[in-house]
Amino acid sequence: MKIPFFVVAGLLACAALQGQDFSAPQEVVPPPVEEVPAANPKLAHVRTWFMARPAQPVDVVLTAGSAPEDVLVSKPPAYFYCGYREAQPGSVRLQVYPRGSRERPLASREARLEARRFYTVLIRPGSGGSGYELELLDDTLSETPAPSESATPPSAPPAARHRIILYQFIEDRAVDLDIPALEFSGQLPPGDTRSLEAPSALPVVIRFKFQDDAGKEVVGETDANLQEIPSLSVLIIRDLYGRFSPRLVANGILD
Repeated sequence: MKIPFFVVAGLLACAALQGQDFSAPQEVVPPPVEEVPAANPKLAHVRTWFMARPAQPVDVVLTAGSAPEDVLVSKPPAYFYCGYREAQPGSVRLQVYPRGSRERPLASREARLEARRFYTVLIRPGSGGSGYELELLDDTLSETPAPSESATPPSAPPAARHRIILYQFIEDRAVDLDIPALEFSGQLPPGDTRSLEAPSALPVVIRFKFQDDAGKEVVGETDANLQEIPSLSVLIIRDLYGRFSPRLVANGILD
């Protein structure tokens, strides 16, 4: 069974900014939908979020043993997202270099990729504001979970899991979040990550609120159907226009 993937990009279009009243609370409008290709069972799948304003152009490189390097991202703009791409499974090295140079990496880490799994590479500013930090997240979620010891009769079909992962990457302020369908309401400090599981394929509305650089209140609301997108990442970031936006991206799902 092929599970559909959908990616909702969180960037605002220039046309949406024209004629807008910035004195009023800012509301984020959900952008269009983009489809992500289905999984290749023999390969791993890697996507990249560049969570910084680069001080210099960089290359984000993945290498596996003696194989030729795979440039995941070259000269990314601030807060750049690159969708899933195929990668050979096995031991790999993730590195960030000044663009065009391979002499001294700005960041480096070893990792192991497995076939039929989905990964997110996060590239963030280093501690103290210098360099970069690399984090590799396994975003794979099987639609049908492995059997576990429980009171559920063996004849009952396993319940599908549904998950939302929240990433709060606005580096200098907290964000108030409210997700009524999951009975979640709280504040996420900078850099916080929260994983929430939904008991069923509910339509989920995510509301958020915080103060922008000018002290004005930013309010937003976005929604997702967890029946169509069983596992969803919500990244709260600055957008390319200097404002703020939630970016919603479907995680990899196995058949």
